[in-house]
Amino acid sequence: MERFLSGYDVFLCPVHTTAAYKHITPDRYFDVFPFHKKDFLVDNKPIKYYAANASYTSIFDLTGNPVVVMPVGYTKEGLPIGIQVVGQRWHDMELLNVSGQLDKIANAYKHPPGF
Repeated sequence: MERFLSGYDVFLCPVHTTAAYKHITPDRYFDVFPFHKKDFLVDNKPIKYYAANASYTSIFDLTGNPVVVMPVGYTKEGLPIGIQVVGQRWHDMELLNVSGQLDKIANAYKHPPGF
């Protein structure tokens, strides 16, 4: 990952397999970790809930790269569409600077109701 990112300021990639959606209640917990028996539908195909939620994010948990998640638009229903802005390890300030510039271009952040 370090070699790949060394040629770029940041790496842009999806956060999730779909736009935002309503979460489902876990069937049970293993300590603090939720377990879902019910699958999540992506393009009308069932996918395990954990896989649908971690497919695009877990790699950066393993590599230790800093990530900013930000909205870049909204669906017709008003749900946010997000991207991950991934930076090189130990380059957090550069990542925040580029993310700030992207935020100005996208102009998609909305304060949650009540804040």
